[in-house]
Amino acid sequence: MNRYVFIIIALLFCDVVYSFYQHKGQVLDGDLAPVVLPSKDYTEVLNDPFGVRVLTQGMEYSAPNRYFCHIAMYGYFRTIPLFLQRFVEPIESVYLASALFKTVLQVFLIWLLIQYAKSKEERRYDWLILALLLTPLFQTHGYSGYMGIISGAITYTFFYAFPLALLLLFFLPFFKVGCCDKTIKEVFTPFCLLGLFTLVLILPFSGSLVAPTALLVCGLFFLVSLWLNFKKQTIGSLFNKSMEATKAISWVYWFYFGLLSLLSLYSFYIGTFNAENSDAVSIADRYPLFFKGLFNQLTRKLGIPLLLIFILVNVFILRTLKEKKGAIELLTISKWIGIFSLLYLILLPFGGYRHYRADIIRHDTMMPVTLCLFYFFAASAYFIPRYLKGKKRNIYLLSLLVFSIIFMIADEPEFYNNACEKEALRAIANSPKEVVQLDQDCTILRWEQIKDAQYSKVNGEMLYFWNITSTKKSYQQ
Repeated sequence: MNRYVFIIIALLFCDVVYSFYQHKGQVLDGDLAPVVLPSKDYTEVLNDPFGVRVLTQGMEYSAPNRYFCHIAMYGYFRTIPLFLQRFVEPIESVYLASALFKTVLQVFLIWLLIQYAKSKEERRYDWLILALLLTPLFQTHGYSGYMGIISGAITYTFFYAFPLALLLLFFLPFFKVGCCDKTIKEVFTPFCLLGLFTLVLILPFSGSLVAPTALLVCGLFFLVSLWLNFKKQTIGSLFNKSMEATKAISWVYWFYFGLLSLLSLYSFYIGTFNAENSDAVSIADRYPLFFKGLFNQLTRKLGIPLLLIFILVNVFILRTLKEKKGAIELLTISKWIGIFSLLYLILLPFGGYRHYRADIIRHDTMMPVTLCLFYFFAASAYFIPRYLKGKKRNIYLLSLLVFSIIFMIADEPEFYNNACEKEALRAIANSPKEVVQLDQDCTILRWEQIKDAQYSKVNGEMLYFWNITSTKKSYQQ
């Protein structure tokens, strides 16, 4: 057994290294410098963590409800690249810092999903098998445009995957109590309660996906819990039954879920003062765009359809194993994932319109649903082989192997996607001119080519801060 454990750990380690080099080879996105420098657009949010000036002064500025993503990215990229320059050249330090953050976050998310997917009868090497199941799903290239969690753009990783990881961490102890037969006293230690309170203050002001996801999860929990507790009351008036149903829910849930929900609603409100909001497309017109985007998500690449098919097969098999301990629980969870996903997707067009995300739904806005699918796939795929026998078990394991191989093959290396950008940065660094004319036709710290040097001034200041240039320069292509 120890030999197999060593082989699995070696495979997982190789995948982490592989992912690191994939991340290291990606280009720097167009929001990195404006957020980290920061530009004038993002200065105000760093001075107003909870959007108080929106309430007191009616101010409108960029990202008023995303302070903690901004401050995290600001702090990280103003310190880590400079630290890494002790070991590597300045240009390389920025790419290395980006790759390190993405890789650590990817490992952290896999660990979180393993914690959710582990069975009640936890065995010594559960985490290794679950890690093998989950790892191929984290696509850096391949299917990443439709089911990616760690985005190619480091800014999107900070603003989408990172806060969702913190949200998963927040819900984990509650999940353990609800689904793993843990008691409230066992799970909610003073240290845990303090950590949860800290997360409650951070999460609603971290990215655009946290507030709607938190409200849906907390809302569904309270509705279902109150209804089930109410049905248990057989005597008394409607009011008394309602009060007893309310009392049956622990204060831990009322305090933390309630506070998170209130702050999420507040975050929604101050988010309406975001200067980046656009009403160019009405809500009614967003739904045709949404359905077009959803169709693209399901048909353009094999990743999502293949994952959904495998999950549906797992649900069918679980129904044949209803007498086995844990099967009913997984089927119940699958229903709630379905309800959550449906509600989330239906409400998604209300989240606003962005010209760069014309079809509303994309791999980034779909992440809460995608992470749910990852979890259920791993949990069910680990559970089922334990109860299948003989030929059926062998066929299922073979299909799992083929499934994983398809995803691994799809995720091509592409280690040098940023070669052109690096070449351009070196040309800027080595040029004696204040305004550098570049021959490279790739993007350089920008979403598009820079034809006018005035649009590179923020980037030029950022390059100077990172010691890539010895003076402040601008550039054009």
